[in-house]
Amino acid sequence: MSKKVRSVRRHHAFTLIEMVVALVLGTLLLATLMGVLRRSFTEIATAMQDDPSIHRMGLLADQLRRDLSNARSISVGIDRFELVGFVHRDPPSLVATLRPARVIYEIRKDGMRSLLVRVQLDDASGIPMFATPWVEPVYVGAAKLSLTSNEAIGFSMLEDVGRGQANPSNGSTRKGAVPSSVQITISDQRGRVILDQTFTHERDTR
Repeated sequence: MSKKVRSVRRHHAFTLIEMVVALVLGTLLLATLMGVLRRSFTEIATAMQDDPSIHRMGLLADQLRRDLSNARSISVGIDRFELVGFVHRDPPSLVATLRPARVIYEIRKDGMRSLLVRVQLDDASGIPMFATPWVEPVYVGAAKLSLTSNEAIGFSMLEDVGRGQANPSNGSTRKGAVPSSVQITISDQRGRVILDQTFTHERDTR
């Protein structure tokens, strides 16, 4: 083999020093990337620790949207509101069945903490199909609930009789039509707004 060919091959080959430099640069880049990812994961973990229910807010908003879309009447009270319509969902699977039902969202006290619950009765007339209505905690730490609308349609008032009991039906509730849009605001025990969203009333056929 001629000296010229060996010289060309030697010129195009990687030297040991070049390989070491490339490994060092790659290690530095990888360390920088891992640092960025570690900081991101730490920030997410800190946020989750400050509010353990933060991951449920999206599910709560979806459930509120589905219930409001399928409701046919609404009544509002202090820290609570009632929907009547095709708002039933199956307790074991949490799948919407679109059967007639009464649903009450309200703030309840549980010892030193407060929470938002969804109370479901299986019959739109207010007669529960089970021995007790299905009470589902949907946000632990919620302390204030309000539902408002900018439309001229006024809400019927949901009276406070029997609030917090297993069966929220008291026979004195008046029903009102659901406005085309309502705003729901939920605050926690420290006064922080954890949900402030406007929902439009469009029938959900799912």
